[in-house]
Amino acid sequence: MRRNNQLSFQTLIQQEKDRIMKDPKEIDKIYDRLDKKFEVIKQPSPNA
Repeated sequence: MRRNNQLSFQTLIQQEKDRIMKDPKEIDKIYDRLDKKFEVIKQPSPNA
């Protein structure tokens, strides 16, 4: 069971890498999804 989970996780990571390589703006979408998942509160940039 663990082996299958590891393989599916590696496949997911590879798919995300491929998407980022095709369109670099995809990484922003991925970070936004992670922020929502982990309930990260965006802090205003001090240089903004």
